[in-house]
Amino acid sequence: MEKQILKMYKALRQAGHPAKYAINDAKTIIQFRELEEQGKVKIEAEEEQENYFSIYGEPDSKRERRFISDFIEQYGNWCIITSYQDAQGEMQHADSLGNCIYKKPLCPTENDYLPQMMKAAIEGYYNTFSNVGKL
Repeated sequence: MEKQILKMYKALRQAGHPAKYAINDAKTIIQFRELEEQGKVKIEAEEEQENYFSIYGEPDSKRERRFISDFIEQYGNWCIITSYQDAQGEMQHADSLGNCIYKKPLCPTENDYLPQMMKAAIEGYYNTFSNVGKL
């Protein structure tokens, strides 16, 4: 696992992530992937249903609007969703973020939001089982 963390850390640093965040993010990503392999957590990218301009408003110029529209057309507009398995085996929502315009929306070296979202799913999973049987 240490080799995987180091490899991810290096990839995050190469992508421009600050060192003080990259090590914790690398640990989170590797932990998430291990739980994902077991079916305990999940991450998905769904096509965004909300219109980008309905959320953020119209840009100041037609040129800027065209640039954004072309970018969305090229890469897509995504809603990223993380979830975790509860004590009954059902998947529960952990976190989500819409209007993500990335070439690879589920790539942690490209999408800086993923480690935080993965952490929410990990915490949701472990909190579920730490509270089982408690009143």
